[in-house]
Amino acid sequence: MAVVRRRPKGTPPKKRDEDPAITAALENFSVLTTQEQKQRTLLGLLVKQEQLELEEGADLDQLAIRLTPQVETLRKPATRAAAISAWLLEQDEVVDLYLDDEDLTRIIADL
Repeated sequence: MAVVRRRPKGTPPKKRDEDPAITAALENFSVLTTQEQKQRTLLGLLVKQEQLELEEGADLDQLAIRLTPQVETLRKPATRAAAISAWLLEQDEVVDLYLDDEDLTRIIADL
């Protein structure tokens, strides 16, 4: 029979040092499609510029995955911007969007 070792009650778990090379490699790894990556980039930019406020713990990858089918057939930046802003404001993870469709159109056109 195997002996299971447990840490004494009240002892904090031992924190492992992560290998920086592995961490860097994982940061470059993505399972998102090209279109999902584009939406992820847009959402990340909006969050970074404080134009999109998300609930704590919101997952940008999951938002990008769900957003992509909503906009992938829309070609004009203005049409995409209107669809994106309307969709974002319907999502539970989104607290608020602090820019109008015109400003969002400019950002989309620049990406």
